[in-house]
Amino acid sequence: MKYRLKALSDLIFIASSNTQGNIKYLDFVPGSALLGVVARHYDKFENPFDVFFSGKVRFKDAHIIINSKPSLKIPLMYYHEKLERQKIYNYWKLDGKDFNGVQYKQMREGYFNNDGFMKVEFSYSQKSARDDKNGRSKDGAMYGFRSIAKGSEFYFEIEIDESLSDHDKKLIKEIIVGEHYMGKSKRSEYGSVEITQEDFAEEVESFSAPDDYSFVYFKSRACLFDENGNPTYDVRYLHKDLKPENIVYEKNQIRNYEYVPYNFKRKEDSQRCVIEKGSVAVLKNVSKEILEDIKKGVGGFLSEGFGEVIINPEFLKEKMVKLSEFKAEDEFKPAVDSPLVKYLKMKKEKSGSETKLIKEVKKAVEEYGRWFGNISKSQWGNIRTLAVFDDYDERIKSYISKGIYQWLPAQRKIMEKILKNDREFVKLFATLMMKKAKK
Repeated sequence: MKYRLKALSDLIFIASSNTQGNIKYLDFVPGSALLGVVARHYDKFENPFDVFFSGKVRFKDAHIIINSKPSLKIPLMYYHEKLERQKIYNYWKLDGKDFNGVQYKQMREGYFNNDGFMKVEFSYSQKSARDDKNGRSKDGAMYGFRSIAKGSEFYFEIEIDESLSDHDKKLIKEIIVGEHYMGKSKRSEYGSVEITQEDFAEEVESFSAPDDYSFVYFKSRACLFDENGNPTYDVRYLHKDLKPENIVYEKNQIRNYEYVPYNFKRKEDSQRCVIEKGSVAVLKNVSKEILEDIKKGVGGFLSEGFGEVIINPEFLKEKMVKLSEFKAEDEFKPAVDSPLVKYLKMKKEKSGSETKLIKEVKKAVEEYGRWFGNISKSQWGNIRTLAVFDDYDERIKSYISKGIYQWLPAQRKIMEKILKNDREFVKLFATLMMKKAKK
């Protein structure tokens, strides 16, 4: 079953439950989030174990759509010349002569298909927790989010084994289609998506690798385990019959990290050691039978989309890689109704609406600003913070009507007029008034 996912609001997916330090943000919608949408209806399934734990149902990661086609993570085997981003090479094809006076840099970000590649757009916003007792921002509680931009669209697939009951197959289809919330900070303004069923074709062919080599491209993240069940980064454990001599370690391009997944019901799960998607393992003298087994999936957590690989993908064949970056509408002349054109139109419309909004807010500040001479910068900052919530109008009315910061009746009446606008208007009004405030 194949689907399209559209972000109705900004989306936040992080690779761990950390709230401090160097947080790793995901540039795709993980299969675990899609599994979570279905898992909310756990008790309705005839055999929940088969659906969520057996690997018979695999909720695969959702990747960004490029020119109406699905995409893949840039393989870590791709390197470009420093300062020459258009000169891209398959690293395993480079020999000693290629390094004479030339430095290469690994490509680690972005997604690609036959039409080109692009990076997923992120937004950033700074937040503060609220101290209701004192009517201001909570001390030491500032935080920020990087989020996948609203309007981004993704393709994903749910792979279902034929042995699953007809009832459970049908129920998965019924649940997954529609509007849902996923990711971090769902109770704020993040996480709204719309999922529709839509067919698509992946254009990935295989090539015959030379000298008995085989290339394993990690289409998704993977968690491998050794013979004792311990997590490992050693790609020898892609299959139980691989030996150290089957791995060409010097040609591998692998990146990894560790994280602790967070589950709403179980809270923090055990730590996972993850090989990142886009990694490439190079094998030698491996039988077709072993390669066919590897192709079915490697490691654990297959239900969450982990362990998906491609053997000898054609995009690792040539030494020189032709790959153009999506920058503007006319680069690839896509169809009028393509996601790229829709995205560019959305950006243009957003820019125009923002200009109109600024003019309207400035007019309101000029008209009403003189009534708020005694209101401090911190109070306007608190109002801007409250404006991110769905019920911003009620929260702000409560803030200015109670406690130590109670406003005068005339000021509350004017503010009620301002609150009849949408929250972007209110946020900008508060921002401009904060700059205008004297204290």
